[in-house]
Amino acid sequence: MKNRCRIHKLVAVILGLLLVAANPLAAFSAGGNLSGIKDNELVLTTFDANGNVSGIQVLNHLRISGEGQVQVTDKSAYSLTSLRNLYGKEKLVVQDGQIAINTQVEGLKDIYYLATLDQSAVKDMKFPVNIDIQYFLDGQQVKPAELLGKSGHLKIVVTVENTTGTPKVLEFQNDQGETVSKEAVIFTPYVVSLSGWKFDNRYFDNVTAPGVGGESPEGVVTDVQGVTTVSWTIPLIPPSYPSKQYAVLEADGRNIQLDSFDIAIIPVLPESSQTDSLSGIKTAFEKLYSGFESIEQGVGAESKPDTLLYGFNTLLKGLGNERAEGTVINGLRQISSGIDSLYSNLVKIRMGIATPGFDPATFNAAQGKDAGGRSPGAKDAIDLVRSSVDKQLIPAVDAQQQLVAGLNGVIGNPADVGQTPSATTSLYNDINTLKSLAGSGPAADLISKAIIPKINVLSGNLSALEKGGQITTSAGQVDFPASLVAVKAGLGQVNDSLARTSAGLDQVVQGLGDVKADGTPVPVLLEGKPGTILFAMATIKDGSDALYQGVSGQVVPGLKKMQSGVAQIGEGASTAKVSLAAGLVDLSSAGAIKDSLKANVEAVDTFLGKPDGAQGSVIYVFRTAPVKPAAGGLTNGLIALVVLLGLLAALGRGQSTPVKMEA
Repeated sequence: MKNRCRIHKLVAVILGLLLVAANPLAAFSAGGNLSGIKDNELVLTTFDANGNVSGIQVLNHLRISGEGQVQVTDKSAYSLTSLRNLYGKEKLVVQDGQIAINTQVEGLKDIYYLATLDQSAVKDMKFPVNIDIQYFLDGQQVKPAELLGKSGHLKIVVTVENTTGTPKVLEFQNDQGETVSKEAVIFTPYVVSLSGWKFDNRYFDNVTAPGVGGESPEGVVTDVQGVTTVSWTIPLIPPSYPSKQYAVLEADGRNIQLDSFDIAIIPVLPESSQTDSLSGIKTAFEKLYSGFESIEQGVGAESKPDTLLYGFNTLLKGLGNERAEGTVINGLRQISSGIDSLYSNLVKIRMGIATPGFDPATFNAAQGKDAGGRSPGAKDAIDLVRSSVDKQLIPAVDAQQQLVAGLNGVIGNPADVGQTPSATTSLYNDINTLKSLAGSGPAADLISKAIIPKINVLSGNLSALEKGGQITTSAGQVDFPASLVAVKAGLGQVNDSLARTSAGLDQVVQGLGDVKADGTPVPVLLEGKPGTILFAMATIKDGSDALYQGVSGQVVPGLKKMQSGVAQIGEGASTAKVSLAAGLVDLSSAGAIKDSLKANVEAVDTFLGKPDGAQGSVIYVFRTAPVKPAAGGLTNGLIALVVLLGLLAALGRGQSTPVKMEA
């Protein structure tokens, strides 16, 4: 029964390889017509009882298109100790790293052969994803074989690292349409699947698979009919996901025994059909950048004419004191022009921060104006973005999470079985029940080969939507750029930052004071005196006496505080510009990074080698040794071979035939 479960897991992999159609190519044919070859490889690496690599086998599936007697020449990049034609009687001839196959083709011909690598190649083998498995019992690291029959707290840590990162200079268009360059480390994207790890409840309690944000994904744990199953999906796709992550399994064991565990490594670039919300965020960031640039230019510097800080500095020097000749106190008319310039700049700053009368409820994004034809200021734009995040994006993500959780409950788990089908049982339970009732024959084949794979695809799509990964559609596989959890967290951080910025601008607005649509200040009196900078400046313009009292008693102290605050705002706007500029470059480079990732995936299409012109694909599977009494077990390498042969026999292709290696 356990070997049958392993077979079922690998059936999905092999059927996925069979679904890819071959492309036309030119190749040698022996009197026949060879039009295409598809070369799919499943690389099975086995570990021994001490956790070391004990062997590597490659299950190679050649799908040949053509007519008549043809010869196919496959390649082997490594020395082989054995080669076996699993289904046909075709003779496999190996010489100088070439595998020659003569066969009769009538439309399509499938050839499966199993190649075992020589130990010299196994010893120094480098994989694109490093796998490191550590076992601990009661906190002490042990070898797998040392766990047999022991009791205590078991911890298994599987560390996976994508080692394919290579520096590359990317060229792309920025938001101004200019061609820019950026150096980035580009990886070949891989997804690691630790699927269906089974723990017999007779030997284990309290099975958990905890996760750590940004380092380790949390596993999915299910307990069905005395067996606890744990699965993880780990995307190793920088920059969206870390290149190095780990999965943790913890359990309380008694008289410990363990089945073999499989770790699948798949080169894939997930695609997504979700509506792109990043473009809207990018547009909002561009507007924020423009707003911060306007604030920075308006604030300026003490040495830069026609800026706010320059005006503050000039004004404070000109205001002087009662004893200083040539100052406001002795001659207000000498600084009248300076006051006018400062007032005009303050009005511009105030109007740029918050547009008087702007109505966010009637704002039309397409026109960039509200119902009254008013454009938003910097603070208005920030509040619009915050409102969109609070009322639309975050509730949408919450709704998607609820929907995914509900659908996952309806689908259930592949091991669900034994409950009488009803409106509350899972799809897996119902289809497994139907399969057991169907027995053997066409109905059972239909369930195994058509219905269950489709449910698996649906379950995988939901998992990708929740955590990120590959989504299968009728048009093929598309990529989901980020999990719902990550999107929601990112939106929260953006919203918090915008709230702090809005609060700071509120203080500036309050200090400057409200203005009318024409830019004139709204009169505000505090204890009979002007209560805002703009109204104070207007009062100064109205009369020298009021100007003297305002300047000496209110404006000078207020301007000094304002000068310090505005300088901080200018520094903040400059810092924000730098951060936003870097962020905009990152957003603009996303397309170039995606194209590079896609090119890397397309280049990784073989491990052992493939015929010239053939279309290839490769999947890596790492298998641990079982920890069980020796009397009832097979060697790990033999178990792997039995499982592969059982899988192919289950597909109804006939008996395997050994093929003699020839020099």
